[in-house]
Amino acid sequence: MPGSLSFGPVVDGDFLPDYPLDSIRSGKAKGIPLLIGTNRDEATLFDQMDPPLIPTNAAMIHKMFENTDPEAKERITNAYINYPEKKAVLGIGRDATFHIPSVWYAEAYSRFEKTWMYRFDYKTAAMRISKLGATHGMEIPFAFQTFDSAFGKRITSYGSRPAALKVSHRMQGHWVNFAKHGNPNPPEGEIWPKYDERNHYTMIFDKKDYIEKDPDRMIRLAWKGVGIYK
Repeated sequence: MPGSLSFGPVVDGDFLPDYPLDSIRSGKAKGIPLLIGTNRDEATLFDQMDPPLIPTNAAMIHKMFENTDPEAKERITNAYINYPEKKAVLGIGRDATFHIPSVWYAEAYSRFEKTWMYRFDYKTAAMRISKLGATHGMEIPFAFQTFDSAFGKRITSYGSRPAALKVSHRMQGHWVNFAKHGNPNPPEGEIWPKYDERNHYTMIFDKKDYIEKDPDRMIRLAWKGVGIYK
């Protein structure tokens, strides 16, 4: 993607015979359950990089569409409140790079196999103060509960550790259930419904977890069919 990562896997017909999404759409992953998701504020980390690895300003957003699918630019930017203000720009960078590809992947996967989608929204006091929020990779200390590391101590400062541990315990329970049984739900019953193209059920990990049906639906629809990834 222009204005994004400088290199990546190349479809060569041999080592990588087809685009991953096309392979999924043809059913090649049948028999392997999927747990997939992204973070609410993926792009804020990249906004602090120089140069950023993903589109984080209006000029980069314009270049991205200009070199891929110019006709989609107006439709998509109109789906973000107050574009080209910073929050909207970061939302487009987040969705172009992380969220929308994950949604398309989950949609295709769910046609053949059990699929669960999540979004990590939780922010400790330090995550809010830093203005990073639930940025890229921020779910990792919660999934592995590495709060005794230097970084873990930093993000759970200001008295946030007890609440962060509760979020971590719930996430770990789902991750372990999925690893053991191919299903993130506890043995006693379903609290996390499967993802499909009709309902788009998504687990939101936050101070209190909840299921949301088709979060950010209008944004998802605005991106539908955009030719930005080839």
